[in-house]
Amino acid sequence: MRIKGKLIFTWICLLFALAPSSCAAPRPLGLPFSVSQVEKIELYRFVIPAQARKKTISEAGGIQWIYGVLAEAEAADNTLEPESGAQVTSFRFCLSGGSSFEMAYISHEGKTGELKGKNINYQTKEDVSRLWDGFSDEEETPASVSELPAI
Repeated sequence: MRIKGKLIFTWICLLFALAPSSCAAPRPLGLPFSVSQVEKIELYRFVIPAQARKKTISEAGGIQWIYGVLAEAEAADNTLEPESGAQVTSFRFCLSGGSSFEMAYISHEGKTGELKGKNINYQTKEDVSRLWDGFSDEEETPASVSELPAI
């Protein structure tokens, strides 16, 4: 019985020793398509979905900048709790061939936020909301709730 107890104790210690190394470290998010496939990007921003605003980016330089920031954003498994009243910046990548890819950045205090979308649930310290501000010259129009990217 003593040997069995020591064996169990050894396994428990081994599990605790290995657990931190198995946690996902931040890594670049990556995107499941190339920048060359993007025809335009629809950006949305809101706190209250009924008051959402929209900008459309179709210039190659703007598309490359948004793609680069998101693809290289350091992302880790999401451990953040949902916050009410958080600002959301969402993206619809309109791709060649008529398909699209949607994701959203939900801001939290301290330049931390959540990246969410289909098969995406990460947290990042990248200030993704700055992408909206980087296009201050682009026309901003009201967006209906029905056209917001689904996350």
